[in-house]
Amino acid sequence: MEIQEISRDLWVDYFNGLSKSHAERPVAIEAYGPGTFNHHVTVALPFAGTTYEQKEDTIEIIQGLAKNNLVSHTVAKPTHIWFHSDVTDVTDVVEIRSGDGVTFLLRFSAEG
Repeated sequence: MEIQEISRDLWVDYFNGLSKSHAERPVAIEAYGPGTFNHHVTVALPFAGTTYEQKEDTIEIIQGLAKNNLVSHTVAKPTHIWFHSDVTDVTDVVEIRSGDGVTFLLRFSAEG
């Protein structure tokens, strides 16, 4: 398994690339930390994309295929992002740490 930290100055480009390379792949989202009760936020749904909004300092994660049937998650004040490749039982994991100490894991399943 390889782990790569993504520097803040690359977040916009990183998430644009991830949105293209992982489009429609099943992704489950988990949250761990204060107030989350360590749980799955969503089960595996098709990945629609992720963006980093610099002005608001937020990351938006979108799942689903149809415009009228999308699920959106917002991570406020992110502090760190790591990419884990070739993780057992899943293909890739994106780990996002927020300023309030919550960690979000985006667990991508293999294509297909």
